[in-house]
Amino acid sequence: INSSNGDFILDRYPETDELASLKIVNSNKYGFQKRTDWGSGLGGPISVNPVNTSAFTLLGYMRERGVAYRLFVNGAQESNLGDSDGNITPPSPRIGRHYDEPNNGLNGYISEFLIYNYRLNNAQLIIINSYLAAKYGLTISNDKYSYDATHKNEVAGIGRESISHQHTDATSGNILNISNPSSLDDGDYLLYGHNKGSVNYWTDSESPSSSLVRLQREWRMDKTGEVGTVTLKFNSVLLPVPPAASCGKYYLLVDTDGDFSTGAAEYELTLNGGYYQRDGVSINDGDHITLALRRGPSAIISPDPAVICTGGSINLNGNPSGGSGVYVTHSWTGNTTPLSSTSVPDPVFSTNSEGSYNLTYTVTDNNGCAASDNITVQVAAQPVAPALSKSPDAATVCVGTTLTAVFTPGSGGTGTITDEFRYSTNNGSSWSSWSTSVPEFAAVAGLNIIESRRRASEGNCNTSLSNSISWTVVTGPSWDSYSFPVTTVCQGGQITFSASVVDGPGGTVTWIRSVTPGGTGTTGSSSCSAKGWKWEMVADHWGSGKQSEESGRKNSPGAIGVHHRRFWIGKIQPDG
Repeated sequence: INSSNGDFILDRYPETDELASLKIVNSNKYGFQKRTDWGSGLGGPISVNPVNTSAFTLLGYMRERGVAYRLFVNGAQESNLGDSDGNITPPSPRIGRHYDEPNNGLNGYISEFLIYNYRLNNAQLIIINSYLAAKYGLTISNDKYSYDATHKNEVAGIGRESISHQHTDATSGNILNISNPSSLDDGDYLLYGHNKGSVNYWTDSESPSSSLVRLQREWRMDKTGEVGTVTLKFNSVLLPVPPAASCGKYYLLVDTDGDFSTGAAEYELTLNGGYYQRDGVSINDGDHITLALRRGPSAIISPDPAVICTGGSINLNGNPSGGSGVYVTHSWTGNTTPLSSTSVPDPVFSTNSEGSYNLTYTVTDNNGCAASDNITVQVAAQPVAPALSKSPDAATVCVGTTLTAVFTPGSGGTGTITDEFRYSTNNGSSWSSWSTSVPEFAAVAGLNIIESRRRASEGNCNTSLSNSISWTVVTGPSWDSYSFPVTTVCQGGQITFSASVVDGPGGTVTWIRSVTPGGTGTTGSSSCSAKGWKWEMVADHWGSGKQSEESGRKNSPGAIGVHHRRFWIGKIQPDG
């Protein structure tokens, strides 16, 4: 122990007077080699039992200044040496060999070194040794954790050996903290480790209800004695992102057999300083614990989009689902005047006023978790049919006249909007099919009609009332009678003739005096609405030498009393 001989597990580098080395001495035992800052006091305690080369060994050595240098093997203190030395400043360590003797190193493996810059109390030593034993599968003295087979990871704990040797605040994996034991006496311990389950996501596996998801990681409690109640805290920073339907309520689950789907106690946690916390929890030996998150309900309003016409109605539904499945309140807020109720999930919406109505539906389950959804209901005017103008613009027309309409598009409605037209030639007894094209057709005797309407595909909109235009259609006019009592007259003589008209819509009779049949000449006209007409005029001399289209012969030069032929043409012009 007092030389550089042996196999050094830990030495210093570079060379220094002070020593705090751990080595295997030539007697094949473990030794704690120490020396003060000024090079005095070389020596140290040596283990009682020889080195075991067939298994890993848990070694510990420490200085309790002014009391003793201590050496521990597998959790038990094997040797100690009284301390009356001065300062020993631990040098920079060199692990695995002597600082300058290359052959004086460890021929073996080192799994882990823990170096503390303060004196661990006896309870802390026991807890650390139990952690290392669980991690590496070691058999040690005074092991306070027995669930190495299933929950050996990141073991931590609280405990007490005496009033001055106790540890009351411990964290496993930087996530689960246990503290504040209410009744921690000498020899009482509570240690816990986990199954290495993921903390990156939430799972439904072994959840006590459909409204809870939990961490896959679970911890197992090993209690020695009675620590009383404790405070448990989960680090919120390291928890996975809550699922979309979460309501933000976290729970501690405690179960005796590790199957949280049945028999698990639930403790709601409060957020305090970045930790989800529960005070005053009683833990039994062997309990399993994990963290759960309450899955809240969801709300999805349908229909969406919601569109109606004034005077119509629509059934809204918040469609609550999930959460506990037991919903204690339903609430609609916003522009709620058109709703039949604001406290049911499925009210009827109806109004006679156009506009946009913003609504929010909120459902709350019996766990106090809530969810909301928003919607805007659009209310449009009821459809109004296109306005129509007649073409031709006449009240009465003759058979065969081409009838059509000029239209101004309709208004109102929502969704797919269609302006349509149809026509009838028998006073509405039968109709053409509705069409988006304006009809154009030949008039038929009787009452002819064109109608328009507007249809909308959504929102309980009514098909509009129709607009219509109509014509009275009559047979075209014809001569009923005419009279030409005088066919020969002298120049200056008076001619009287008359005619009457039947059918047609009324209009005018036009007489044209011309040299040839159908030619131009002097015109006179009168209304034929009275179905009769009389015209008197004085014969004049139009000249001579005119060719008669009737006879095709030349007349002799004109003179008074000489016969000349003249033609009088009657023409009926009906209204429309």
